[in-house]
Amino acid sequence: VDLSNHKHEHFGDQLFFVFAVIQLPSKEKFTFKIDHKWIEIYKFFNLNFTLRNLYDFDRNEYTLVTTFRSFVDIKNKKYFKKIILFDSMDKKIKKPLCEHIFYFFSGNKIIKYDENFSSKITFPKLPKNLTNLCKKEFYVFNDVIYSRSFMKPFLVSTLINFVKNSYSSKRFIQVGGKDELNKKNKLDVSLKKNDLRGKINLTELFFLLSHPNCKGYIGFDNAIMHIALFFKKKAFVKFRGRFSKKNRQYHYRCVNCAVGEYAKSYIEYIK
Repeated sequence: VDLSNHKHEHFGDQLFFVFAVIQLPSKEKFTFKIDHKWIEIYKFFNLNFTLRNLYDFDRNEYTLVTTFRSFVDIKNKKYFKKIILFDSMDKKIKKPLCEHIFYFFSGNKIIKYDENFSSKITFPKLPKNLTNLCKKEFYVFNDVIYSRSFMKPFLVSTLINFVKNSYSSKRFIQVGGKDELNKKNKLDVSLKKNDLRGKINLTELFFLLSHPNCKGYIGFDNAIMHIALFFKKKAFVKFRGRFSKKNRQYHYRCVNCAVGEYAKSYIEYIK
């Protein structure tokens, strides 16, 4: 599975496959071509991965699975047994994307997609300062999305205003990457906030969103939203896509709720 994208490696797109493949009895047959920054999460889910170019493998050893949004060179088809192109914007898809991917590869209607799979996830011993931070109720907050032209300044303002107007008395844990630390933090210092941007790894992010004291996620429709919904947390989402009505309905039906049909009832869209 190669979802490489030279500009932005969309973690959300990877999660659609990760959350599907970890449930497959045949998951050992899958190898993910990834960048080194994602190694930790593939190890956490005990998935096979490689940092090598897939062309380095023996010819016809693999079926290549990639997407139309990726930048994978598929001209030289002789390297693969077969090539499967997954179009995550195919309007013919009716199920949430993780379910759709699961059933495509399972080929077995008897095996059912488990909407409660997240309850089986266990975590290694984590830093004491992180576990202490979770002793009181909190919301996870993030105001960044890497999605090309969809991001507009007014969307961030709408999100910030929602927090100030509706949740100013709540306790927040802000998450994000190191590169976000240089951006102005628009959440008022008066809010009960812990800034963990650039301070936790991906496993720790999963832990935060799975914790019983995590009461929800507030942010955009990004990978963090999908993780929150995977663990059945309430997600207050500013949907940033300025799509046609047809595309919007498709996102509501299959993409934003990718982890399962149940996720639709956990999402509250911020106007």
